[in-house]
Amino acid sequence: VGEYGVLSDKELGWLGYFVKKNTSLVKFGIHGFNALGRCSEQAVDEFFDDLGRSSACINFVYFSFTNVLPRLINKLGPVMKNNGITGWSFSNCTLGNPEVTSLFGLIRDMEKPNGLHIVTMNNHHPTDNDYHLDDDVVSEGIPSLASKASMQKLTLRGLKMGRNSCNALSTVFPQMADLIQLDLGQNEIDDNSVEILVRGLAGCIHLRDLSLNDNLILDDGFDVLIRGLPASVDALALPRNLFELDRELSLMRFKILNLSGNCLAPSGIMAVAESLANPECCLKCLDMSDLGIIDEEKVLVVGDEEVAIMARALQKNRTLIQLVLSMPWVDDDITESGWGAFSSVLCDDSSINATHSSNHTLRSLGQVNDLPQDVRSFLDLNNSGEDESRIAAKKILRAHRHLVKPLLSWELDLLPYVVAWLERFAETRLDLKLSSFYEFVRAIPLKIVDRMGGKTKGKKRKLCS
Repeated sequence: VGEYGVLSDKELGWLGYFVKKNTSLVKFGIHGFNALGRCSEQAVDEFFDDLGRSSACINFVYFSFTNVLPRLINKLGPVMKNNGITGWSFSNCTLGNPEVTSLFGLIRDMEKPNGLHIVTMNNHHPTDNDYHLDDDVVSEGIPSLASKASMQKLTLRGLKMGRNSCNALSTVFPQMADLIQLDLGQNEIDDNSVEILVRGLAGCIHLRDLSLNDNLILDDGFDVLIRGLPASVDALALPRNLFELDRELSLMRFKILNLSGNCLAPSGIMAVAESLANPECCLKCLDMSDLGIIDEEKVLVVGDEEVAIMARALQKNRTLIQLVLSMPWVDDDITESGWGAFSSVLCDDSSINATHSSNHTLRSLGQVNDLPQDVRSFLDLNNSGEDESRIAAKKILRAHRHLVKPLLSWELDLLPYVVAWLERFAETRLDLKLSSFYEFVRAIPLKIVDRMGGKTKGKKRKLCS
């Protein structure tokens, strides 16, 4: 329908009338701080009554970046009961214990929800008791999810969830067989809470994506996640936790892994590199941006040494598509020379075989401003969409401009094949094609002269095939 800025009771009344008569409305939401702040309580009540009596079938309700939920939460009952709502989103909203209790009460009335998204903005009011959340209160509301077997996406972020809430979730997860995506970031989940969650998630055989950013997970908890999560989980996000990777942990099982914002032990980078170098590694996307390296009593930023370790690990890797080690807005000690370590990984020019065996899979190193031009060029070639054999051939042409010299010993027999090969793999690089032909032109006349002078044994042959 559109977006409206309501500035008076009259405008809200007209909007309520329109909503009540509308038959095609499927989504309703409120965005912005102090929304409906210029409207009286009576006008707001009448509007939500109209919304509850709407002729349309609203299936999605959202509130974003707003502080109005304490005022409106108890007015949403008729909207829930008179519509087939399947999705709720409360994104960056200020919530206290009463609002959370009311929210879970509304969720109980949802018949077949496929998604619930709750993200608080309580960190904007750290000293405001009105927005204090308690793990016990949240845990008491979680059982309302028990009968929601159709739920596919669940986000509960910033709710101060600890062991009690994780116990409650572990109880309801076995009844949420369709769950695909779970986000429990910005809570107070520690290693003990992780063990409780993993036990409950064992039956969620369709779960693919788990996010636990900004929690209190140490290396033991990380190990539990690696070993205990269902085999279906191939994406794990753990930014800004407390693990250091100070032990051998296998990260190979995941396809997408986010470790950004953590402080690793000096051996942590090597632990990740060893997983990447393993032939059984499944990783496709790895985010290690904004890392810190613990050095005795201080934390260092990532530099050229760490980049070189990761580059060497990718020499034989054939799965990783994206590796993020830096962001433009994050301080680090990575120089242009450091990024150059990827040049020989992407195109090893020591021999033709080495070039052919180079990494043709890696396509991106994230947003890097000072990436060397040759590295950027090789990444673009890997990302061209062509098959790896064709990419390898093009790299060979670039790295070995005088490739055709050894072929001249075969006289003219291979010339048609060389011409066809160059036509296929150097069609966009005229300079390579011409330089290669030039090597033939320099050598061919001598052979022709030799043959015309009778110095060549055997029958004379035509030069064209």
